[in-house]
Amino acid sequence: MKLKHVLLHINSGKNTPLDFVETITTMVEKEKGKCTVYESGNRKLPEADKASRRKHLEADKPDLAIVLGGDGTMLQAAEFLRGMSIPLLGINFGFLGFITALEAGVLKKHLHRVLNGEFLVSERNTLDITIHRNRGRTVRGWALNEALLTRADNPHLITATATVGGQLLTDYRADGILVATPTGSTAYSLAAGGPIISPKCNVITITPICPHALSNRSVVAEADEIIEIVLQNRSGDAQVQADGRTLGKVNHGDRVMINKSPIPALLAFMPEINFYNIVRSKLGWNGDGKWTK
Repeated sequence: MKLKHVLLHINSGKNTPLDFVETITTMVEKEKGKCTVYESGNRKLPEADKASRRKHLEADKPDLAIVLGGDGTMLQAAEFLRGMSIPLLGINFGFLGFITALEAGVLKKHLHRVLNGEFLVSERNTLDITIHRNRGRTVRGWALNEALLTRADNPHLITATATVGGQLLTDYRADGILVATPTGSTAYSLAAGGPIISPKCNVITITPICPHALSNRSVVAEADEIIEIVLQNRSGDAQVQADGRTLGKVNHGDRVMINKSPIPALLAFMPEINFYNIVRSKLGWNGDGKWTK
């Protein structure tokens, strides 16, 4: 199926070569299609402008969003297009690129296949995040990779109680608490010592960041269970982040609720690529203990 409308999502905070933009727009137009360009990144648009652009896209919904950048740009695009059921196909201009589909160097070779619809779409679990404050308004967020309760610039450890599905898990003293989807298992969660999880698994992981108790380790729970984290009175202040975006500060007694969102993210990949290909390639696994690219 030929694509009729392609959204080209560019991170203006990165040095994306203009020839890639020109190549994609030229080929889309050559195939009698429409190409809409959207820039995110350092040139942050006011929320009203973002809402206006979303409204236009909803009226003339693209068949596919081609995202030029790394995993961070993919997360920006996923949040901007949340709930619009537009698959995201990432072209990696970043570092690891776990959720991108193609490396920048092979884009031109495969672009005709992409525009002919020769890709597969993977539906990914996401998170809804709600901060219930004792004083002040409720704050909500959404994440594809992870929700993070972090001490940020507070010099003291976080002390918080975590429950899963209404059952007590433990009291944490740590630099932070990370709740990740399977997609996020290869991001911050992996760096924090969490497990690598296939995106086909309907689970969620809870991982303490630099815990005071060495026995604290990652816990894998059912994705349909609600995670609640409450900051204790003796804790230092904290803040909540969603895929690196700061949602707000958390004070003593505030509750952070994290649950599986009814709004999934759609990631597009070439048919010959699967999750285990990506893990093996990005982490340089070749069986002999030597690093390979």
